[in-house]
Amino acid sequence: CLSELTHLDLGFNRVRDARWLPDALHARGRVLTSLSLRGNKLRSARGLETLKSLESLDVAGNLLRSMKHDVAFIADNLPRLRKVWLEGNPVSAVAGYRTQALACWPDTRAVELDGRPASKFDKFTLRHYRK
Repeated sequence: CLSELTHLDLGFNRVRDARWLPDALHARGRVLTSLSLRGNKLRSARGLETLKSLESLDVAGNLLRSMKHDVAFIADNLPRLRKVWLEGNPVSAVAGYRTQALACWPDTRAVELDGRPASKFDKFTLRHYRK
């Protein structure tokens, strides 16, 4: 039953725009805790911000390019998010990607990035990055 949907895997479906998701899920988005959009053609994280119950988001292997407009947007708008996969996007190829991405969350202990929690090295680097 869609009203009880907690996990949705839309990976590798040539999805180009996530803005239709909230409309498609409507009230059901309140119980959706895990969403995979891995391996699509997303150029923006716009549309995901209404899925406030998400705890896990996989957008690896898309076309996300901006730390500010994509990664920080996700961190700022999905307060329950604890696991996020961003690897394989152009944004993950920038120097210092992991540090910059983790810095988007106020509490790095609360988020797992690309399948790994923040390491001691990540935390050390973040302390110096945020100064």
